Amino acid sequence: MRNRFGLAVVVAVTTVAHAGFAGAAPRTVVGKWRYEDGSCQRPADVIVIAPKGMGSDEWFCEFDTVSRTGNRVTWTGRCESANGELLARRVDATERRGRLTIEFDGAANGPFVRCGR
Repeated sequence: MRNRFGLAVVVAVTTVAHAGFAGAAPRTVVGKWRYEDGSCQRPADVIVIAPKGMGSDEWFCEFDTVSRTGNRVTWTGRCESANGELLARRVDATERRGRLTIEFDGAANGPFVRCGR
C-alpha cells in the first residue's frame, strides 16, 4: 500500500545548514533508511524521511513544524497507520555514528542505517 504523499520516491539528500552551529553542519536525516538488520530491497524494513513527512508502506507522518538541535531533529504533526489510526504527534530522530534512532511520542525505534549513499 502506498501512503498519501508518495514516500515510495526516494528523497534527494541535501546538506541542511543549522543556524548558530559552529563548524560543519550536521548531515541531514532526509532520505531512505532501513532497520540495521534489514534490507533496502524489502519495503517492510524501509522508512523514507522528507523535510516535513516520513513513512513506510504501513504508516505515514505529516508534520507542521520541524526543528533541529545538533544531531537531533524534532517534528510535530500527525502520524497515522494506513487505516487512519493515530500513532503519534511528536517524532524525534537522533543520528549517532551513522545510526538513526526515531522516537514516536517517546517510544524508540531503530536503529536505522542509510540505504545507499
